[in-house]
Amino acid sequence: MVSLFELILIASVMVLTLVGLIYLIERKMKTYTHAFLLGFAFLMMGTMFIGAIIYMYFPTTFSLGIAVAINMVPMIIVLAAFFSVADNLSRGITDRKVIYLLSVSIVVDEVLMGSTFQIAQFGKFSSPLQGIDSSLNSVWFFYPMMVEMFFLFFVKVNEMSGSKTPVFFFAPYNSCLQPYLLHLLMFLYGNISPRLLTLL
Repeated sequence: MVSLFELILIASVMVLTLVGLIYLIERKMKTYTHAFLLGFAFLMMGTMFIGAIIYMYFPTTFSLGIAVAINMVPMIIVLAAFFSVADNLSRGITDRKVIYLLSVSIVVDEVLMGSTFQIAQFGKFSSPLQGIDSSLNSVWFFYPMMVEMFFLFFVKVNEMSGSKTPVFFFAPYNSCLQPYLLHLLMFLYGNISPRLLTLL
C-alpha cells in the first residue's frame, strides 16, 4: 500500500501531464509529426500504468523486469517506426481520425490510471469484473477525467460560436456523472462523444 499523500502527489503530476498534452493537441498540433509524438506520449503513459499494475500484483524482481520491458519494448518499436517514416509525417493533418484516436487514447490512459491508483491504495482486485467496476467508479479515474474535461471546455470557450455552444456546455455536465458499471454505455456516450466534438 502507498500513502494517500504520495498517491495524490503522483496523481497530480499525471493529471497535469494529461492537461498539458491536451493543450498541445488543441493549440500546437499541426502536422502528423506532432500527432505522432503526442500519441507516443499517451502510449508511454499507458504502458507505464500497465507495467505498474503487473508489478503491484506480483511484486518481484522478475515482474519489475517485465514491467520495464512492457514500457521499453513498445517505445523502441514505435520510435524505430517513426524514424523510418519521419519524412512523410511533416505534412499538415487532413484526416480527422487522428483526433479521434488521440481522444480515445486519453480515455484509455484515464481508465488505466484509475486502476493503477485504486490498486496502490486498496490492494488487488478480487476479480476482473470487480476491478473494472472499482476502477471506473474510483476517485482516481473520475476526478482526473473531470479536470481534463473542464480544461478542454474552457480552452474551447474561446473558440465557441453559435450552434456549438450547447455541445460545450453539455461536455462538463456529463463529466460529473460517475460511470457506474451498469450505466457504462450511457457514460461512454455522454463523455466521449462531447469530447470528440470539442476536439473538432
